[in-house]
Amino acid sequence: FYIECNGEIVKNDNNEITGAFLIVRDITERKITEEALIESEARFRGLFDNAKDAIIIQNINNQIIDANPYSTEVFGYNYDELLKTNFFNFIPKHHKTNINFEEIAESGEMFETPAIHKNKNEINIQVSVSKVFFSDKQFYLLIIRDITLQKRNELNIKHSAEKLKISNETKNKMFS
Repeated sequence: FYIECNGEIVKNDNNEITGAFLIVRDITERKITEEALIESEARFRGLFDNAKDAIIIQNINNQIIDANPYSTEVFGYNYDELLKTNFFNFIPKHHKTNINFEEIAESGEMFETPAIHKNKNEINIQVSVSKVFFSDKQFYLLIIRDITLQKRNELNIKHSAEKLKISNETKNKMFS
């Protein structure tokens, strides 16, 4: 168990010690709460830092206030550069008009959009948006998955299916 001690020496007019008083307080509950908070923060930070999706926290003025390390991989900007921008700077102009965080957060649905990597390559992302509150202030939590490879694979499968269909049609015509 944990205790906190405070004390003071009592002296007379001749500066001689005549007594002392000591206050001892049980702070076990406070220490357990502090340790639980530290552990909870460490767990959250571990999840945030090691997620294989980009996680961005953006205020209602669209300023990024925090981003996990994977965000730097997805968009190609370092952490300090991310904090000087906002999510909409990654989105091509003709797609920005369709994105309303408030409506998306309320609906609970995800959306897909192209985005521009720092190297100017276009990537495809899937985004979920949630409203979160810290100290009574609203923020948006963006969880962003790079689906570029998935989209490329879907397109390859579609092209292969089209080629197979044409091949089968040609074969059927030849043998009928």
